Amino acid sequence: MGLLQEALLGRLGSRFTMNFRPKERKVYLSPMGRFYDQPVELGIGLRLNGKTYILPFADTDKAEVFPCVEQEFMVEGLEYKTRDHKLGLEFTCRIHAPFYPEDRKISSAPFFYVDLKVRSYIHGRNDFQPFDGEWYFSLSGARIDANNNIALPVTSKLDKNCWYYSDDCPPELHFPYSENIFSGEVKVSPLHPGMEWRMSADITNIYLSKPFSLNSPEDILEETLIISGFQPNNILQAWHKNCRFQYTDYFKNIDAVTEYARSERNILLQKTEHFTQTIDNSSISPSAKSLIACGFQNYLANTWWVLDDSGEDWFFVWEGWCCFHSTLDVEYNNSWFSLLYWPDLLEKQIKAWFRNIQPEGFPSHDIGVLLEVNSQVYPHHMPVEECCNLLLLIYALWRFRGYQEWPQYSGQIVKVVDYLVATDTTGNGYPNLGVANTVDDAAASVQYAKEQTYLAVKVLSALTAFIELTPYFPGSESLTLLLQKAKDMMAKIKNTMDSVAWLDDHYAVCLPQSAEGLRDLWTGKEITGNELNGCDAYSLYTSNGLLLLLATGIKPDLNYERLTVDLQNSLNKSLTPYGCTHSSVDRSNVWLSQNFWRDQIASYLGLDLLDMTDRYWKFLELENIQGRGGCFVDTYGWNWLSYYPRGVTMIGIIASALGMRINMEKKELNIAPVRLPCRFPLTILADWENGTIPWVECWLKNGKMLWRLEGQIPAKWHINMDFGMLVTTK
Repeated sequence: MGLLQEALLGRLGSRFTMNFRPKERKVYLSPMGRFYDQPVELGIGLRLNGKTYILPFADTDKAEVFPCVEQEFMVEGLEYKTRDHKLGLEFTCRIHAPFYPEDRKISSAPFFYVDLKVRSYIHGRNDFQPFDGEWYFSLSGARIDANNNIALPVTSKLDKNCWYYSDDCPPELHFPYSENIFSGEVKVSPLHPGMEWRMSADITNIYLSKPFSLNSPEDILEETLIISGFQPNNILQAWHKNCRFQYTDYFKNIDAVTEYARSERNILLQKTEHFTQTIDNSSISPSAKSLIACGFQNYLANTWWVLDDSGEDWFFVWEGWCCFHSTLDVEYNNSWFSLLYWPDLLEKQIKAWFRNIQPEGFPSHDIGVLLEVNSQVYPHHMPVEECCNLLLLIYALWRFRGYQEWPQYSGQIVKVVDYLVATDTTGNGYPNLGVANTVDDAAASVQYAKEQTYLAVKVLSALTAFIELTPYFPGSESLTLLLQKAKDMMAKIKNTMDSVAWLDDHYAVCLPQSAEGLRDLWTGKEITGNELNGCDAYSLYTSNGLLLLLATGIKPDLNYERLTVDLQNSLNKSLTPYGCTHSSVDRSNVWLSQNFWRDQIASYLGLDLLDMTDRYWKFLELENIQGRGGCFVDTYGWNWLSYYPRGVTMIGIIASALGMRINMEKKELNIAPVRLPCRFPLTILADWENGTIPWVECWLKNGKMLWRLEGQIPAKWHINMDFGMLVTTK
């Protein structure tokens, strides 16, 4: 058997997941999703010459695992392929699910297709011998239903391998509703029922088989099975209201899901391909495509789309192993997916975040855990960072997608900015209050030191976003005063960066300071020593807050020559085989998603770090073949942020590598690719309803940069290339 990675497939908001674990010879399956799933044995393969050959997802003495299996991560699924000279055949299994941006029904319908294919695999035509065989599928613990389908009742109960049951979670945060047992169902049905498929059973398994004949070396035989899931009734509580999956508005039961998968297959596959081509046909490396595919599926598996008792729908995203709902600092990075493909998903989360603004004016880190959305569960606040994240997300959604609903929150936005401008009490612009941040496995100098350069730049960026929004606020004397405070703080930050934080070839992690009075956030113990270790180190995070502004063509007043030098030198000083650590001194962990984000900033600064993706994918191969597993694991080191949604951050490469800068208000898109030749989709201008996606291609010829557009761009839009050409639609 080849070395295969653990892999996770999901559906948008529907929680129907399949977690393939070849080391265990199991698939974890549930219509309630990861951490409510259960292991089953899934036999997928062929019967040939009296023997059964399967993929490594069942452990049985009645079958032999194919000796060598290839694996490919696809945007919409997984493909397993085996080529066997001895058997003389090539067998392919593709497990995949339809997805189409801005189409709820297609993207959330809780089912997967299992497409099977067999063909001859021989040295030459003269070696071929016709042979007969059988398609084979088995599922442990199942039964045969009245319609001759494989049916598996699934009792979904929270397992003990998530944060909720770790030592880090206080017992008072254990909620009875999250520990309920939920009864759902999974069914397996042929795409074309009643066409020679046979059922058989033993004590523990149901077998589904169908004969085939391979009569010539040109024959390609194909079959499809549908695996559907369904979870009726209420499955989550949001602000004390019972919620059910929104897909129950489309499908009354599991058989309706299966029938939809059957009747609409051609349309669903056509639309899915239209979406996946935006990744597959982009000018990015195979490792970047694999990272997007893995990250996207892990993101889907973490999403919840529900309807409450009043009929209002809510969209939340779990934070993987942690199971927190819509963690603001995580969704800050995940926002690329919403901004580029489905803005309504971010709008729904913004509505939820504003519902949970703290009395002091800053937003919550999260809004619940497991099956209960109500208030923050994480042990401490991250006030400055989350204020900045919220402001930057509102701004980006407005500037990218023309989000017009934000003025309803203008009063709360003012409270957030009021909080931010009061976090500097020393007069140098750098915040020294509310400075604990998301990097919660880092050393004190990175994680909760006062006067961090990372947070200073992020505050400057967030205040820049606020200033861009203020022309649309109702005018008042208090707003004028707040604007002036914001501008004063920004000027002080720049001055401190230039005069104090710059250390010849990089910016300090934080300003020089004593550890006196500073306590560890987790243990409560005082930090000892005269200086915080690593204050003057090289940091991964200096320019973190700039990305969404740069992607809209806004460059705050900073020294970009120094920022570029800082980024390059910090990379050189903190690099590992799998990416950069938090700082050159704090080498405890590598966070892949923050490396993705840094690389995307680099593209906007003119640095080509696109080949870094090879390092990141090698880590996921290591972790999911030899290591702890966890599918998209964000952390190399002792920490284990597993089954994590933040991998979808990589999808931002299709904007950053193109140097795309969008201004929806002016209907202007500027492009400055970091590498030529290249070809990328302009998903920001896609009309998904009508299936039109413009593409741009750029290349060099005789020392001259050339470009062309493919497809139609919306009326009155301007596409401007940095080398002086302009396209305008009338």
